[in-house]
Amino acid sequence: MAPSVASRWGEQGTVDLKHELEQVLMLTASRCLLGKEMGESVPGKLCEVFSELDNGLHLISGLLPYLPIPAHRRRDRARQRLGEIITEVIRSRRNSSRAAGIDENDDMLQRLIDSRYKDGRAMTDAEVAGLIVALMFAGKHTSSGEMRTLHCCIKEVLWLHPPVAAVRQAYNHFTVQTKEGKECTIPGGHMVVSTILVNHYLPHVYKDPHVFDPQRFAPGREEDKAAGRFSSLSFSAGRHACAGESFSYTQIKVLWSYLLSNFELKMVSPFPETEWSTVIPEPKGKLMVSYRRRHLNSK
Repeated sequence: MAPSVASRWGEQGTVDLKHELEQVLMLTASRCLLGKEMGESVPGKLCEVFSELDNGLHLISGLLPYLPIPAHRRRDRARQRLGEIITEVIRSRRNSSRAAGIDENDDMLQRLIDSRYKDGRAMTDAEVAGLIVALMFAGKHTSSGEMRTLHCCIKEVLWLHPPVAAVRQAYNHFTVQTKEGKECTIPGGHMVVSTILVNHYLPHVYKDPHVFDPQRFAPGREEDKAAGRFSSLSFSAGRHACAGESFSYTQIKVLWSYLLSNFELKMVSPFPETEWSTVIPEPKGKLMVSYRRRHLNSK
């Protein structure tokens, strides 16, 4: 865990695990994407601003993104401030590289700064900052044999509580057929939304879909492939599937490997309901968990 978060955890106590993990995910994503400058300079400010931006994204934002409501005004202010923070890092990186005459950085930020369009034009600071914000947003919401069980458990949670909805625009007319043989024509130009919560609970494809059963993804069953390559949609699918899927699994595995190895955890608040009014569904309210630090035998 990030030192700024782990240092607050003593031998035992109670924390809002949702809040703690949000901060850690934000810090690790920013460090991996923005480099050491962001990880060492303004991590607290970054978490605060990004949280304000995240809280301003509601379902209505997808339909009416410029609706003059308080949440959108806070979102726009947070986006401007976040852009300023990132742009400052970009300019500092550009200036230091020019002054030194060499490039000592090898991270996502530097790759974007050095990238060129087909006509040879470099990306502007605003374009780089916009892509970084998008990557950070994806990094937060959306990381061996012993790890296989953990991987299956994470996949099962995403299966039961998918964080995204697959939205696509149909460029041409096409027809789909249901299991019962009924046909439905999708007109070109229309938006198509895949109801992941329905897809993941189809009883004729998945055995006991309402039961927490990580072994459904184990070798020999692999129910996420039972209906073809679009069986599992937790990270979307097809040409525009989430490019950060591997990064997300790696993040989550590292965090939970550390937590489960070093702490005994017990949920003390009720199992949270899902907040459906946001673009990315998430647990509603706090997630209070008590912990006791493990003292592993060094022998």
